[in-house]
Amino acid sequence: MIIILIVWFQLALFRVHQTELVMDLHVVNLPSDKILTNQAQMSISVIAEGKGIDILRFKKIEQKIVVDAQNFELGANEVLLSEQHINFSEPHY
Repeated sequence: MIIILIVWFQLALFRVHQTELVMDLHVVNLPSDKILTNQAQMSISVIAEGKGIDILRFKKIEQKIVVDAQNFELGANEVLLSEQHINFSEPHY
């Protein structure tokens, strides 16, 4: 029975899964003449897809989305997010 559980666990770790991750949003380089008016949502939900082992590793590290606001204009600004906006840090044990 234990061998079956170990085999099942290994198969689950290497199968592709989808999961929702909540990432903190950090706005940097905001000009001094501008303010953020909607700071209530400073996190973003993203759907991640990958092997179970990779998702487990990813959840153990601190991840955040960094948005450069240097070129923000008055009013609403839209930012198209890509992998370059994601900042990873090593886990803190």
